[in-house]
Amino acid sequence: MKIVQCMFAKGKGGLEQVFVDHTKTLKAAGFEIFPICNCKGSYKENVAEAAGREPILISNTRKLNPFFGWKFARAVMQIQPDIVFLHGNRAISMCLSRFVKKKLPENTKICATTHNYRNKLFTGLDASLVISRDLEEKLKCRAIPSERIFYFPNAVRLEPPKEFHFHSPPVIGTMRRLHHEKGCDVLLKACGILKQRGIEFSLVVGGEGEQRQSLEDLCSELGIEDSVSLPGWVKNKEKFFSEIDIFCMPSRKEGLPVALLEAMSFGKPCITTNLPGPSEAINKNGGGIIIEKENPEKLADALEKIIINEDFAAGLGQKARQTVRDEYSFEMQKKRLSDICERIVRL
Repeated sequence: MKIVQCMFAKGKGGLEQVFVDHTKTLKAAGFEIFPICNCKGSYKENVAEAAGREPILISNTRKLNPFFGWKFARAVMQIQPDIVFLHGNRAISMCLSRFVKKKLPENTKICATTHNYRNKLFTGLDASLVISRDLEEKLKCRAIPSERIFYFPNAVRLEPPKEFHFHSPPVIGTMRRLHHEKGCDVLLKACGILKQRGIEFSLVVGGEGEQRQSLEDLCSELGIEDSVSLPGWVKNKEKFFSEIDIFCMPSRKEGLPVALLEAMSFGKPCITTNLPGPSEAINKNGGGIIIEKENPEKLADALEKIIINEDFAAGLGQKARQTVRDEYSFEMQKKRLSDICERIVRL
């Protein structure tokens, strides 16, 4: 079976990681993969390695550039794939435009993975992959037939189990884009509360983004600058997770973040806000604490509850890793994806 993997984003976030992981899983399942991506994409080399061939690179400056659409359609016509998997709103909008869609092979199935609740174009797809049960219900409410919706959560490598011990002081970690919706300001305020309570900690905020300066200013305002590190994008995730004790995801908006699943795989106790995707992952086996968003006080309470009880923290970490093993591992994903692809081509 021939499958095109298509993405036109340029960044380094979770969506790009999912694109590479999805490609790797399809290849491992025995499919022939043809990646198409933005020539400026930071993930080009990674997806080439995952697919076992160099990607077709397209320069994309505008969402619906006619020449860009023509080049994409020509590439797909030459490949004649059974399925085109689209990743990200830009790829979906372009592929479903009237000009492009009519030039694609008649028997090729057009599919996409939905990571959020914003895209209204999924009604035009042959099939949709959803990363959470909540998103599955949302698509059904848009009158998309259930046989065209497939549950396919994000997945990560299951890490070897390790004995859990706190660093001194305990290290809180998060890894994300430094944007308002990711809630890093809420985490800093919670850490300010921990300091007022006399609880020792250090915090590592991995990532980059538009809020970096304002977050640094907030650290100074709260008097926690000596306890907080902002090292930029995390290049070595194994090192990052080995150096933290608690993973925190204080998001205002979120799908099913890969970083959360990675932390769970490393056996870290996790704290996340009560958004559907993260809550679903934590609730499967109780591998963390769920709090309401926009509430530094509740976040500080959850952090304190874990910090003061190492045995409790270790138990949460064990449950988190078990959840990844049972539900979110690459092995589970490969089994799901093989079945899904066979069902999609029969639609």
